[in-house]
Amino acid sequence: MTLTKTAPQPLSVKAPSRSADTGIKHNRASKILLYLALAVIILAYIGPAFWLITSSLKPSEDVYRFPPKWIPTHPEWANYKQAVTAVPFARFVLNSVIVTIVGTALVLLNACLSSYAVTFIKFKFREVFFVFMLGALLLPGDLHLIPNYITTADLHWLNSYPGLIIPTSASVLGTFLLRQQMRTIPRELIDAARIDQAGHWTMMTKIVLPLCRPLIVTIVVITAIAEWNRFIWPLIVTSDNTMRVMPIGLLFLQSEEGTQNWGAIMAGTLLTALPMVIVFIFGQRQIVEGLTKTTTMGGR
Repeated sequence: MTLTKTAPQPLSVKAPSRSADTGIKHNRASKILLYLALAVIILAYIGPAFWLITSSLKPSEDVYRFPPKWIPTHPEWANYKQAVTAVPFARFVLNSVIVTIVGTALVLLNACLSSYAVTFIKFKFREVFFVFMLGALLLPGDLHLIPNYITTADLHWLNSYPGLIIPTSASVLGTFLLRQQMRTIPRELIDAARIDQAGHWTMMTKIVLPLCRPLIVTIVVITAIAEWNRFIWPLIVTSDNTMRVMPIGLLFLQSEEGTQNWGAIMAGTLLTALPMVIVFIFGQRQIVEGLTKTTTMGGR
């Protein structure tokens, strides 16, 4: 019996089709366009911040130079000294810290209590009450200025911390976001707590709020930034420099320094924005997690 060996056939490699080449090129072009768009967006956000930082170290003539000079040749660190000495800067910082901490705490307390009530406590017209609360979001903020000012003046709270804090100590948006998060908590946990004869305060502090921690951090960061940057209301209810806050202090800094020393004004602006930038950086992860859980949850 004769065995014949068959030579191995070479593997044939199929050349990529023209349509595949076109698809690869299209994907590459799409990625390049996406990266360019992202680069433009990043520059749009980073550019003003970089200009603020560098301008705070420039002499006045370099701030007005065109084409602009991005990097100062000789940094003017004296601009920061002028920013903190031309106005009672320390007092403005203290007022802003007090208003921000106390105001944020009151907003968070109101949001936690009201969201728990409209979620877990059954009372008459609960849904109607919540709809009216949401309706407050449709009203422009300037609409509240006159009635709030009249009430604050009648209570003799002008030029005082209660006048700065109390009228803005509630947030319908915070209540809405927390309610949506609380509606995703398994009902079995609440029923088990009730079987163990736990009261509403125990259920709220031991079960509900710990499960809402990322969103609570989100509300704290957003509220703190809003309180720190508030301008119109403090400008209306305060006339004494000892009760002014940081954004009002920048206005006084400009009036003190005039338009000739924008370097000092830029330095004051940077010092005003820096605390909230730090708060946002440390709370960024919790903000993303809290808002993601809120937008992807379902109703109970």
